[in-house]
Amino acid sequence: DVWLRLTFDGLILRLEIEDNGTGFDTESAHHGLGLLGMRERVAILGGVLDIESTSDGTKIRAGVTLDG
Repeated sequence: DVWLRLTFDGLILRLEIEDNGTGFDTESAHHGLGLLGMRERVAILGGVLDIESTSDGTKIRAGVTLDG
């Protein structure tokens, strides 16, 4: 299963993606283009990306401040 949550509080746009899969090693995954591309895109927007992965699943959280 996969859950998506998109919220906006008037200043920060947040996207949370969570699954209940088998997870992956986030350290070795830094060498691939998928996570690197996600990090670069969020950084270009001045945002923050957080990835947690365990044998119980993965959580990805991105937040971008929209002040303009």
